[in-house]
Amino acid sequence: MKIFVSSEMNEAIDMERRQAARDEIGKIGHIPNCFEDLPGRRNPEDTDTREMCLELVRDSDLFLAIVDDTVTDIMDAEIKEALNSLGENRIFFYFTKHGHKDGEATALWNSVKKSWIIRQFENADQLTTEISRSIASFAGDVLKATSGAPKKLFDKTIDLGSGREILWKLTLKKGSTITITCASNSAFHKFKAGFYQREEFFRRKPTSIFNGFSFGRGSEKPHFTCKVKIAEDDDYYFVVHTGLYFGIAQIKVEVKVEAMPRP
Repeated sequence: MKIFVSSEMNEAIDMERRQAARDEIGKIGHIPNCFEDLPGRRNPEDTDTREMCLELVRDSDLFLAIVDDTVTDIMDAEIKEALNSLGENRIFFYFTKHGHKDGEATALWNSVKKSWIIRQFENADQLTTEISRSIASFAGDVLKATSGAPKKLFDKTIDLGSGREILWKLTLKKGSTITITCASNSAFHKFKAGFYQREEFFRRKPTSIFNGFSFGRGSEKPHFTCKVKIAEDDDYYFVVHTGLYFGIAQIKVEVKVEAMPRP
């Protein structure tokens, strides 16, 4: 992730904290997206350095604000840009523990403490520890949010002649949810389909090669859908069997698995 660091740059202690934050970001595998990390090259005469800073904010994934005794004009602009372009969930505030706060710093403290979990620190070591915790917490939230997203096992179109059959074997874990949809390209090219656990599959599977798969009751249709919560780790089978008609049926099959448990 690109991580922007906003802080005062007036005194040596400000620069020490800022450098510690940048070093920590790099040490844990991310990119400090700061003005001083821009490539050493000449800018056009009309370059607005303030706008360059705000562009770096917009280009970042996270925003870290380190506040001591004041909030400079450029810090205020960076924070406002982060709120606008990144959103509240990607912003972290760190305040020095015993430093005097002027009106601007006090106003920021009072505004963010209502809705942010803000952290205080006494020295650079404590600051870098809090930064690492913040980034790890954000990464954990992202993983939780995406782990339940459906994972597409396959999405394909198959050609099946009259009275033909095809099946897929799926090895699934307990707790996952599988969604299957398939549809014929023609209302005249109908089919039957079913999703079965291994034991049920072999119980329904015919012993004679001249018999079709036993789907039980149910008529052929031009579409099929099912959503099943997997009760136990096992092999599962999805079967499609076409009806009797002239020509070739094109059947689009899509299988998704969501809420897949971690291995």
